[in-house]
Amino acid sequence: MKHSLALLQLHFLTKMLLHQTKIIANFAKSADALEIKGGMIEGKVATLDEINALATLPSRDGLLSMLLSVLQAPVRNVAYAVKAVADSKDEPNCII
Repeated sequence: MKHSLALLQLHFLTKMLLHQTKIIANFAKSADALEIKGGMIEGKVATLDEINALATLPSRDGLLSMLLSVLQAPVRNVAYAVKAVADSKDEPNCII
């Protein structure tokens, strides 16, 4: 027997919006009875694409990790350049 659900309305706390969106989206992938059509975020209508975009965002820790690695890369490159210059000055036939 096939059941039909016409409308499902869920309310979430705004602090946990991202986490809850991920849980619902992952469940909707495995459950044939649940289909996300859209939503409301901060009082504005959100399309399915916007809901899916939220569901695929990395966690806060993941985003902070990505940001720190982007900020760290230039410093690391300068350190490598300084080390290369220092190593080249240690060589006896160095022109610098």
